Amino acid sequence: MRFLDIFFFSPHLNRAKLDGAGTRAFYLLRSFSSFFCCCASLEMGQLRLISDQTSSNLLFWPTLSYKPLAAIKALFLRQNYIRAKHVGFILPFVLFLIFQFFRPRFVYAHFIWSFPFFRDLARGKVFILDTHDYDPQWWDNLSLNSKSIWSKRLCSISKQSILNTLKELPKNTLLIHVSEEDSIKYKLHRPDLTHLVIPNGCTMRPRSSTPDYSAQKKSIYFLGALNLQITRDAIFHFDKNFWPLLCGFSNFHLIGSGPAGFWKPFCNKRSWHLHNNVPDDDLAHLLEGMHYLVLPFTYGAGSKLKFIDACARGIPVISTPPGVCGFSNLPPTVRISEDPQHWASWIASPQGPTPAEISACLDFAKEYSWDNLVAKVWPQIANHPPVP
Repeated sequence: MRFLDIFFFSPHLNRAKLDGAGTRAFYLLRSFSSFFCCCASLEMGQLRLISDQTSSNLLFWPTLSYKPLAAIKALFLRQNYIRAKHVGFILPFVLFLIFQFFRPRFVYAHFIWSFPFFRDLARGKVFILDTHDYDPQWWDNLSLNSKSIWSKRLCSISKQSILNTLKELPKNTLLIHVSEEDSIKYKLHRPDLTHLVIPNGCTMRPRSSTPDYSAQKKSIYFLGALNLQITRDAIFHFDKNFWPLLCGFSNFHLIGSGPAGFWKPFCNKRSWHLHNNVPDDDLAHLLEGMHYLVLPFTYGAGSKLKFIDACARGIPVISTPPGVCGFSNLPPTVRISEDPQHWASWIASPQGPTPAEISACLDFAKEYSWDNLVAKVWPQIANHPPVP
């Protein structure tokens, strides 16, 4: 029988603690679901059925994402580390049952490393693979910022597994990318496949008021998953190169999800404010008083959810170039520089964004609403041929 219209494979998605990749998976699932009668989503430790705007859990199983164990597994089996972290031994059996009984017409899988699970299952289906980042460059950047020889070895294995998987992708695989830049890079590997771009999107949440930009102390914040290496590298870079010039007139707020054990003494030593696992309503209230989002990334690919979320709230952004990669025609509320002196000058200025600039910021964000982004590519997806 055919019970499902589309099956979403998102083993990284934990609805209780949404990180960047999880947020993208969650909102794309919600937007794509409007085009189908019945969907299923395999998420972290559960299978969720979505029908007629309602959601119910069909199946649960234990998961293990202990990083050291995942690293050992990846090194021993020579497989992608992220795959080793999110995928347990029971998952292939769960997938077999889903496809055996439900037989979906469309499959939307996240991350290139997930393809080996669909090598046989994707046949006869419209198979969509969301790349999230340009993985070869992502692993190279992580390796450059790693000191451990084992971490570098893990990055090398993970990168090679991605390159091997790219060669394996079957005819008619539809690749989804977060930026045109990523699309161009992936086309160099597989020019024979179809490549579409769905940037990271947002939900419009304009704040009700703006803080006083003539205040002696400005409130600046960073928002991200606290357990990710890219977050650590960005915050360490900010602490070393930017904070010495900003500390005299700034209050810094580190807002994030995930374990906070490392960050508590780190923030206390610098008199920073740490906000861990903040609920959405409390986050909206907290951001009402923020003057700037800061994005001190030293590397990155794709488009940053935290950036477009700030634009959707009308909050000005100060960033290094990697923090806003993937976006064009930026609004006047976004300022970009690698120079700490520029950051200090912008944050210290008593001149905040004008109403016209905030309006332009919100108009920019509206173009990146999740429903709008999905609607633009849906005709191409709906008419795409299945994997032979």
